[in-house]
Amino acid sequence: MKIKHLVVFCILAAMTFGFAQEDEKEETDAITMYMVFVDVNAFEGDVSLIFEDASGEDVWFDHFDVDLEQYDFYSTTVKDELSLPEYTVNADKVGQIYEITYVIETVEGEYSGEPEEIMIVKDMVLKEHPEKEVEETEK
Repeated sequence: MKIKHLVVFCILAAMTFGFAQEDEKEETDAITMYMVFVDVNAFEGDVSLIFEDASGEDVWFDHFDVDLEQYDFYSTTVKDELSLPEYTVNADKVGQIYEITYVIETVEGEYSGEPEEIMIVKDMVLKEHPEKEVEETEK
């Protein structure tokens, strides 16, 4: 009888632990903002895109669920097989306005193991600059 109770207890504990983990991964609502592309930063092969929000604050994104190659924000140059690629911002993209949708998720920190929040870009759409739209309608 005791073994049967132990098995039932283990199953209940496993189920409770599983549900608790799912609750911790609760996804937040998506946030959509218009931002201006400013620059690219790369450190040890990790790429961050830097945007400016409406208040003039820099917002750095380094987690993406979109294919960055289609946006052509930067180019890469590889000097030799032993070095990491060098990233160069595409000057034509600087100053362009994007509608960016992202979510904030809590994950285990890479080095500390402590919970930390990350912003993950889910969608990015290039928007025409308002001055260009006015110029086109005046013509």
